[in-house]
Amino acid sequence: MSPYLKIDVIENSDIKNIAALMATEAKAPRCGGEFALNRLCDLIVVNILRNHVASEISEPRMFTGLAHLKLKNVVVAIHDDPGRNWQIENFTALAGMSRSQFMAEFVSDVGKTPIAYLKHWRIRLAHIAIQKGDRIKDVASRFGYSSGDAFSRAYLSTYGAAPTMLRSVEPP
Repeated sequence: MSPYLKIDVIENSDIKNIAALMATEAKAPRCGGEFALNRLCDLIVVNILRNHVASEISEPRMFTGLAHLKLKNVVVAIHDDPGRNWQIENFTALAGMSRSQFMAEFVSDVGKTPIAYLKHWRIRLAHIAIQKGDRIKDVASRFGYSSGDAFSRAYLSTYGAAPTMLRSVEPP
């Protein structure tokens, strides 16, 4: 999982409650305990996925890409290393597919080209980093932009405002 993507599941009260029930079931084995623990695990996973899908950072068709036997390698790689200088050849090698097959299946399953997906992922992560107070120059470098100006142009075209405006709008 990407070091830039952190889901704070402990803050979610539903997940806290489910975890407490799991702890209770695990401490005192009772009739039906294993069945209950398995269902509670299912509920935790469902709640984590719901939180992720509802979060600002979630990509709507990311899970479709992750479900694909070969494309999942590319989606995971993009999320693990968004700042890398990715080329289509890197993606086709990870997927073990021809360029034409890879491009067709990626667009069909994920809904955009791999480069568009990468750009969108980078700008979303960068937006979150700036909200947290990271310097624009550092964010640009971390997420694969050639300069702060290149990042600012990409940010402006995505969000309709310069990244410096984000800081003036956000509370301290």
